[in-house]
Amino acid sequence: KAKTLSPEEIAAREEEARKQKELEDKLAAEEQKRREIEEARIKAERKAIREEEHQRLVTEIEERDNKLENSKNVMANALAKKAAEIEWEKFREAIDETNAYSDRDINTFCALCKETVTKDLDEALELIRKIEDVAIQVRNR
Repeated sequence: KAKTLSPEEIAAREEEARKQKELEDKLAAEEQKRREIEEARIKAERKAIREEEHQRLVTEIEERDNKLENSKNVMANALAKKAAEIEWEKFREAIDETNAYSDRDINTFCALCKETVTKDLDEALELIRKIEDVAIQVRNR
């Protein structure tokens, strides 16, 4: 037969069940709080790692940009130096060819022809050939 419980025993069992429920709720709340704290810690760690990686990449890009800028400057200086050397070679080694498209070259050529004194017939013929070549080039331009 089922034993009948007294009102005090019923109240004691209900109190025991209530306390057990409170304890379970408290433990569940503490566990939830621990999970939230752990999730926040993991989220903060991941954020710190992303920020560190971002800063590393920014630094790497800045270093690469600086190297690129330095390389551009070195290349520009080398090109300028080479252009200056080429320009100097033009003046250092005079070329007998006259540029028919350059009025300055034509004027210089004419002035030099006026000042040229030939010593023999071969020199005179060579000068005449040069004048004829320049005249043809000027006519064809």
